Amino acid sequence: MLALWKLLHIFGFVAWFVGLLATFGLLGLAAKAADPVARQTTWAGIRRFYPYEIAGMILVPISGLLLAKTLYGAFIPPKVVFVHVKLTLVLLAVAGNLALLGMRKRTALLAPDGGPAYGRTLRVVAVVQTLTTLMLPLAVIVVIIFR
Repeated sequence: MLALWKLLHIFGFVAWFVGLLATFGLLGLAAKAADPVARQTTWAGIRRFYPYEIAGMILVPISGLLLAKTLYGAFIPPKVVFVHVKLTLVLLAVAGNLALLGMRKRTALLAPDGGPAYGRTLRVVAVVQTLTTLMLPLAVIVVIIFR
């Protein structure tokens, strides 16, 4: 079972990270798009990566908890500090990604008109996207340093 949990954990991380990186890159294109059709096309591309993010948000925490249970005998082992820190970072990333899904939906509705409201909303989405995306490599670094 350990190999299965590790495989699901790694697969979930890769899917989630790829989804976040792809949508981040497409956000840049959405900001630069000059006409409404280009903006709407870019947002259609962003929506195509939502399943990757959702799969990662489900697989990473669940498989991580099952890994901890298999390796340490508890879902949140009391004396294994890196698991606590990593779980905190992953939960922050999940919360950020859930917020992003709603924020992107509102921003996509403003895309046809463009304008200052679209630009402001897009900047806020980019900041939240950046912070959410950084949580995942930080979780990996925590494992490397503290394990």
